[in-house]
Amino acid sequence: MEIFKVIFLAFFLNNVVLTHFLGVRSVLWKNDQIRMSFITGGIMAIIMIPVNSINFLLQKYILLPYHIEFFQTIFFILIILLIAKIVAVIAKKAIPSFFRNYSYYFHVTSNSVVLGVCLLLFKNDFTLSYISCLIYTIATILGYTLILLMMSAITDHNEVSGNPKAMQGLPISLITIGLLALAFIGFTGVV
Repeated sequence: MEIFKVIFLAFFLNNVVLTHFLGVRSVLWKNDQIRMSFITGGIMAIIMIPVNSINFLLQKYILLPYHIEFFQTIFFILIILLIAKIVAVIAKKAIPSFFRNYSYYFHVTSNSVVLGVCLLLFKNDFTLSYISCLIYTIATILGYTLILLMMSAITDHNEVSGNPKAMQGLPISLITIGLLALAFIGFTGVV
């Protein structure tokens, strides 16, 4: 039952985009293709799962036992940059055409979303076990991808609908994110 609570919290209630405003840039960015939303979510998964796994081990076996938790943010940033660079180099060597087309997304993943999820993970005590850490990470990635998909579908619809000129683009996207955040707050009483 605890696992389902963690999934529900990460997916709906504590959605990193809607409640913590992490990764809003990539959501607001011209992301009008559903395929790009899946690619962004996939790259986030490739980066975030190893980062949170390493950070879990670092936190549990080095930072907490030696009482050096104040280095947490510095170590987390270094690990994020290292993993993002390793994944980018591997993708550049293994799939050069994919890396050429989507190299921007490898750099976007080093933004606030990955660090924010790492810090939220340890702040909310989802680190009791490695399994709960991994489940929280995957549910967070799925929640982030859900918002990307919803925004790309809504953006497609907004481009076709007759919005006033002053509301086209970023203004209607910000209003849409605000309304989505209000809608997701409606899930508060469920858990």
